Amino acid sequence: MATMLLQSPQAIKTQFQQWDQQLASRESIQQVARQVAQSARQQTFDGANLAPTLTYWSEMLRVATTRSTVIKKHLDAGAVLGGVDTSTRGALGVVRGKLAGGSTTADATRSARVVLFLVKQYAGLAAILGAPPPDARTSAFAATLCAVHQILETAPPSEARAGARAALGAELDGACLRVCVAHGAPFVSCLAGPTTNEAGRGACLSRLMEAHGAAVADLFEGGEPFAGVVLRAAIA
Repeated sequence: MATMLLQSPQAIKTQFQQWDQQLASRESIQQVARQVAQSARQQTFDGANLAPTLTYWSEMLRVATTRSTVIKKHLDAGAVLGGVDTSTRGALGVVRGKLAGGSTTADATRSARVVLFLVKQYAGLAAILGAPPPDARTSAFAATLCAVHQILETAPPSEARAGARAALGAELDGACLRVCVAHGAPFVSCLAGPTTNEAGRGACLSRLMEAHGAAVADLFEGGEPFAGVVLRAAIA
């Protein structure tokens, strides 16, 4: 199968429409699930050409939402979520470059909104498809979320950084909570664990605690109160 990112947005839409029709008729469900998972694994990110990435993950969430009862037990959730993570890391690299290179506020804000879009797609897909077994992909997205905060914490103060931070805002916190609920305690432990960078971990946990403290604390299965974990991360 050709990498769908190399196709036009219209070609991506056409492919997903075909899959949608096959799933609606319950035709070759396992084959469609394999094709969808394979295409997700093939996704890359091109910061100079965002339309394919945005179209691909919009269509993925649309079809997963519409045909969830049909495809859920057949689709490799880890492959799909890993694909979103790859795209999110690519978009995050663009934000890092914008903030380091003295870009305009509008430019940094647009790039941050792409990151937010992808995190929200991940959250929506995780809620629909269910969490894959805890593995490297689970900890990978925890590290990605912490990296979002790490970039905002360590970038030089500027109007561009303020714009990026405002673009993410409470919507990022809400999406993080949805991921925590979908993946459960293992994911929260990954957020709080040593695999994430210190600056990002402290900021991420502090934001989650401030906005959704009780909900996240209920998911945590560490050996100490979650508030203590957040405090240690914040002062690290």
